[in-house]
Amino acid sequence: MIPLVTTPKNGVNIFVDNVEKNTEYFTRTLGFTEVERMEREGRTIHAQVAFGRGASSFGVGLASTKMVTQGSMDYDFGAFGRSIKNSPDTLGNGVFLYFRVPNVDTFHSKIKKNGAIIDEPPTDQEWGERTISVLTPDGYYMTFAQPIKGWKPTPEEGITLYRGGKRVGGKGTTRATTRSKRR
Repeated sequence: MIPLVTTPKNGVNIFVDNVEKNTEYFTRTLGFTEVERMEREGRTIHAQVAFGRGASSFGVGLASTKMVTQGSMDYDFGAFGRSIKNSPDTLGNGVFLYFRVPNVDTFHSKIKKNGAIIDEPPTDQEWGERTISVLTPDGYYMTFAQPIKGWKPTPEEGITLYRGGKRVGGKGTTRATTRSKRR
């Protein structure tokens, strides 16, 4: 039995120029599920898509830039909204969405066939994950990752890995030493 997708408890909202185009890209190309859609005067101004199922799903709200630039909602977006009004070509700058998948290579094959905008093919990363990175139609950067089984950093890599506050591998510095070096 597959659990029903409900509105995810966690997620992000991003502004996009065309909600319909992005909803289609997220659902048909990347495999997200559309959860809800909001229209005003026959135009979609917001859609919620989810990655994953049930309690572990993560939502991405796709909000129309017209909500800010044309004032189609009575909501004060503050400095954030002013930056979108003044520089609409900056959508996606500084935003990096990161998702876990069971198998990056299988996911890559599927979304490539669907026409995904691939920025980086499956690549083993120095932090112990195999990743693939894609772009959305509005330039948002998305990475899908899976842990590399059995990976632990070696002293030569210069990385120290902590899980649950405990060092599990790496260079051998203690957390206190690492913190004091930053100050």
